[in-house]
Amino acid sequence: MHAFAYWLAFASLALACNVPVFRYALERWHAEEYEAVVFHRGPLAADELAWVNALDQSDKEAPANLTLRKVNLALPLDPATEKLWQQQTNATLPWLVLRYAPSGANPPVFWAGPLAKDLATTLVDSPARREIVQRLTNGQTAVWVVLEGGTPLEDETALDLLADELKKQEKAIQLPPSEPDDPQMRSPLPVRVEFSLVRVARNNPAEHFLVQLLLAGDAHLAASTRPIAFPVFGRGRILAALTGKELSKEIIPEACAFICGPCSCEIKELNPGRDLLLAANWDAVFEGQPPPAPAPSPLIGMTQFAPATTNPPAAVLATPGAPIPNERSRLTRNLLMVLGFVVVVLAIGSFALKSRAGKTGR
Repeated sequence: MHAFAYWLAFASLALACNVPVFRYALERWHAEEYEAVVFHRGPLAADELAWVNALDQSDKEAPANLTLRKVNLALPLDPATEKLWQQQTNATLPWLVLRYAPSGANPPVFWAGPLAKDLATTLVDSPARREIVQRLTNGQTAVWVVLEGGTPLEDETALDLLADELKKQEKAIQLPPSEPDDPQMRSPLPVRVEFSLVRVARNNPAEHFLVQLLLAGDAHLAASTRPIAFPVFGRGRILAALTGKELSKEIIPEACAFICGPCSCEIKELNPGRDLLLAANWDAVFEGQPPPAPAPSPLIGMTQFAPATTNPPAAVLATPGAPIPNERSRLTRNLLMVLGFVVVVLAIGSFALKSRAGKTGR
């Protein structure tokens, strides 16, 4: 059995509420923060300060899950920041280091390069990411992002397979019935099963950062010429990376079933996946009236983001930093956490039964 299937089997052992995973995630799972560290020495020039301020997401109407930290090298540094700076090579100030959403005391570097004029925009936003946000905030169950491998025949075959399977799942999946003790829905959006596709070319300059976020520093995925599918739900959470034999008629329904199934564990960290870096006003789903449900269509909505003819800025082409933990290691960690939870529950239950038996014996 594939590791992803093992996770789904064990996740179902945890205590559940009947709110579908995708809806619980959209309403209650806040996206993990990425960290932007700007190294400089002394006061920043006016234009540099403007670029830095553009990275600040605190007052934006549609903020990205990004926190900003400025580090003046003219001042004493704490040991962790000093180590991070020493790890940089050929750094020209001001220098930007972007780190993945925290996965420990020293989160790995996703990208590093010189701070540039338009970097703040391309870092957190792109046409494909705007499309993903729009669909999720309109109530779609999940957006399947397909990263093309570069071989047209294989790409189209995978897209056809995925489109067919998703259509089947839209008709076959029955959402769990609500229960009186379920958490209350906070958004007026209708709860429905609807999947869509967004395809992204690896060599599209406008999607350079999205491609790197999807690949997550995984050298094996980066070197692959096969298409990779990423189901994205909630507030931009990637469930897994499916490619090769994983992108199959067996695994696709399992992924759909997990996303649409009862929220097996309300603690986000005990669920598989990782968050994308993107700009969105997620709280908008709690406002106003629900949009009308889209009319049935014979085709699942697919948006293609093909290569552009222009070259990206030099800063965008900088080499990504150390990889983040791959999907298998994340699934293993989550699996162990769930197993630990189950062991604790069984131990408490066993203790309660023994105590009751002892009282009865008296």
